[in-house]
Amino acid sequence: MKLRYVILAAAFVLAGCGVPVETAQLRPTAAVSDTQVAVITTTAVPNPTATAKHAPTLVVVPAATQLPPVPAQPVTAVAPTLTVQPATPPTVLPTTASTTTVPTTAATPSPLSPTSPPQSDKVITLDGPAEGLQVAGHQLTVQGSTNFWPFEASLTAQIKDASGHIIGGGPVMVQGQLGPNGTYSGGPFKANLTFTPPSTTQTGTVEVFEASAKDGSIVAIARRSIQLTTEQATGSITLDEPAAAVSPLPLHLAFRGANGNEVVRARLRFANGATMEDHTTAVQGIGIMNMNWNTESTPPALSGPATLEVLHSDGTIATQRSVTILGQAATQQVRLAWLGGSDTVLATQSILPTTQVGTAALNELLWGPADGNLAGFTTQIPGVTAIMTDPH
Repeated sequence: MKLRYVILAAAFVLAGCGVPVETAQLRPTAAVSDTQVAVITTTAVPNPTATAKHAPTLVVVPAATQLPPVPAQPVTAVAPTLTVQPATPPTVLPTTASTTTVPTTAATPSPLSPTSPPQSDKVITLDGPAEGLQVAGHQLTVQGSTNFWPFEASLTAQIKDASGHIIGGGPVMVQGQLGPNGTYSGGPFKANLTFTPPSTTQTGTVEVFEASAKDGSIVAIARRSIQLTTEQATGSITLDEPAAAVSPLPLHLAFRGANGNEVVRARLRFANGATMEDHTTAVQGIGIMNMNWNTESTPPALSGPATLEVLHSDGTIATQRSVTILGQAATQQVRLAWLGGSDTVLATQSILPTTQVGTAALNELLWGPADGNLAGFTTQIPGVTAIMTDPH
């Protein structure tokens, strides 16, 4: 049975090779069993109706492997079908930036944790004042040394009261010492600081530090606690005004007993640490002042108990007095005429509440405008200097 399929297959091969099937004579050269493999060869066989062609010869070759018989399956002719697949557009995959993986090694532990601030090798040493020193007056000397050269050879000193308010201070210059490598490596410092003594005895702090020129952070700092005491007035200046224990602003001062034509300073210290200062030049030991906030912005709304101090030119307190400053709501308002250049300008001023408004307004005109007022107000009424220097 299998031989028939082999011969049929050979006929298709010959047809594919150009040999007409009807002229091919297939002759089996021997009986072929189901366990043998058929190989087709060609031999020349004369044919009276066709030209000489090589006729295939069937040669039987023993099979190398005995294959089990396969049941014959009916062959069903299947007509070939042509299936056209629609063209599929190419798929574009999004591109991603290539990353390079760098092998990492375990970090070596550092003596400084990255979350802790770095330890600075810059040191400021304070030799004075001594810890707990009792400081009387308004001046304090600080001295010490550094092991580094600060920016522009300058440190900063501050004196604070018990509440942390800065009441004095100033710059501190370091005296450079040239090192063996030709650079400065720090040196000693000494400075006299001026401060405003507190109204009561209390513990204060003196600080000497260097601030970063880049961001203002503290590079190095040294601190000492000191005892701040109230300064006793010498009583060398007599204060005639203010006569009352309460007053609005401007605060009028009249004094005598100064040293000739020295510069006399007045300082008004409020309980919260705020201060107002003014100054004038005495004429033959006497003088007047009109103290007020002279600022282009809104002045501080300060009122309540305060201490008025009058100081000599050397900073010593000559006299002092307690006074209560009234806020605007507790005062009465009057309109005064001052000179503003070549014009007359009306300005509002506070006075103590009174029924004698005319007398109070005239009194304010005699005192004149506030010293150093930014509006430039003046008056034609002669002041202390004009009166004392008038030869008549």
